[in-house]
Amino acid sequence: MTALFRGQLLPPAQQKLAFAVPDVPSAPTNTNCINKTSCFSAAGLMRVTLDNGVTVWGKTSSLPGWTNGVFATRDLKRHVAYSLNPTGTASERPYVMAVVNSAFESAG
Repeated sequence: MTALFRGQLLPPAQQKLAFAVPDVPSAPTNTNCINKTSCFSAAGLMRVTLDNGVTVWGKTSSLPGWTNGVFATRDLKRHVAYSLNPTGTASERPYVMAVVNSAFESAG
């Protein structure tokens, strides 16, 4: 993520696209984006605006029994990597958002 965020992996035009999220409503069945707004760039990075107004970028992954991900502020001053097991829950999102919000709580 450090190399990607610092522009060391892609030429400038592709770097710009990696962080460009289209300004369109999400599909009604998309449960990955918060508030039914677009959150994925063409490169698959997820943009999330946290409870304190800080915007972070990252990537998540999950299978039944585990979920993990990485998020960082665009300037890389704050970042978090997590892996957790939300066993017995219908959705891991509340746990993920609690971890990410906590990690960036004072980043605003």
